[in-house]
Amino acid sequence: MAPLQAHLPNADTLDNLPAFTVGFTIFAVGFFGFYPRDSDAVILEPHAPLNLNLNAILFYIFPHLNVLHLLLNLASLAPLLARYERSHGTVYTGVTMNILAVVAALQYCLLGLVLYPTQHVAGLLGIFFSLLSFYCYKEHFTHPSVYTFRTQGNEFPIPTLYVPFLYLCLLAFLFPNSSFFGHLAGISAGFLLAMGKINFMFPPLKVILWIEHKLSPVISTLHNIVVWTREEEAVNERNVGYKPLLTADIEQGESATFEGFERRLGN
Repeated sequence: MAPLQAHLPNADTLDNLPAFTVGFTIFAVGFFGFYPRDSDAVILEPHAPLNLNLNAILFYIFPHLNVLHLLLNLASLAPLLARYERSHGTVYTGVTMNILAVVAALQYCLLGLVLYPTQHVAGLLGIFFSLLSFYCYKEHFTHPSVYTFRTQGNEFPIPTLYVPFLYLCLLAFLFPNSSFFGHLAGISAGFLLAMGKINFMFPPLKVILWIEHKLSPVISTLHNIVVWTREEEAVNERNVGYKPLLTADIEQGESATFEGFERRLGN
């Protein structure tokens, strides 16, 4: 099967990178460097909501087992996060990450109270699955299949909507100790976001504009370093409707490329 490819804008300097994506990456690396290895204060376990452990519900995405775990997760997430930020706005993207983390956490915990009460989860891969699911849901209306196998006159299409589940099963096969249900919760959160089922969790536009106004000194300082997508610009693009990312004729078995990216998706 031809790989899904994603292309980032040609960039030789940092000032072509989205502000939140850069800041989020730096924060994740810093968290890994300073978070005590023997602490489980923000590790998500099914009883976290019952224990009112809000820190775990919000920050469980940042602890990682080791450097390799962190780097692989960031490499998978960054292209999708950058694309989302460019089309949805910097502050709005930060709000989205919090909402996705909470929605996935609550689903994981609710199911975990019954099926796996002693298991726990942490890491950014759940957010990767959320954004992957978001884009796969949006894309499946214009590109129902990402690839079609043709053998001896038979055709076997791979539905775009099922791509997150294929990734999920492949990951579970390669890494049996990975959190299957944690990643599944991430997929569910991404689909809910794409379908607009959790839009009520977003603050009103005036609140996001107020936050951005308060961040004006920071924006002015950073505008020569990274790209800040302002809410006034992003809100218009969000209201226009979704613009398909797939540009190749994938129904004919060509490699699917994503507009706006330069690296492979989900390495």
